Amino acid sequence: MHKESGTLYSIFGGYKQIDAPPAKLTGVQKAVAWLFLLSALVIPFYLLLSDTPLTQSRYSAVHYEKEHQLFVEECASCHTLYAPYLLPKRSWKKLMANLADHFGDDASLDETDRRSVEAYLLANSAESSTKEAAHYILNSVKNIKKDIIAISESPYWRDKHASLDKALFDSPKVKSKANCKACHRRFENGIIEDALISLPKGV
Repeated sequence: MHKESGTLYSIFGGYKQIDAPPAKLTGVQKAVAWLFLLSALVIPFYLLLSDTPLTQSRYSAVHYEKEHQLFVEECASCHTLYAPYLLPKRSWKKLMANLADHFGDDASLDETDRRSVEAYLLANSAESSTKEAAHYILNSVKNIKKDIIAISESPYWRDKHASLDKALFDSPKVKSKANCKACHRRFENGIIEDALISLPKGV
């Protein structure tokens, strides 16, 4: 509204075209101004890199051993513990139906235990979750006729990891695509967030 005095420009430049003596900042005023300017740049950057209320997951960590101890004992004893919401029901049904050939190993359970673990997986599968990963995994496999039994077989997983060097998965610190916890902190507590991804150093 005051173009002749450059009011809008003064917001950025600090000067107006008016008939008045120029204002001069004292040393203290300049120091305070620089302090606020640096704070405005550094603090948001720090908050985005740290585990703060701005970046932490709105979901709580799940202690699966309290929810279903048998599930943890039987599954985590051989490999990374996968949250049930990472696969749809049809995938869990297929996986639990052939434990005698579980990715080349015999992971057979007695029928009572098998049914108990399967019921827990189905009750907490991707269809019952509001988590982002569950939503995208479901969408990525809905038009696939094959019932996948590994997360890494889903188009969503492949797209998310396409930019990574394949050598990462063969490195001693990761060893395979199945070792999600090598890069995803708190993975075995059902938390998968970008802020918690940390690729192993020296790989």
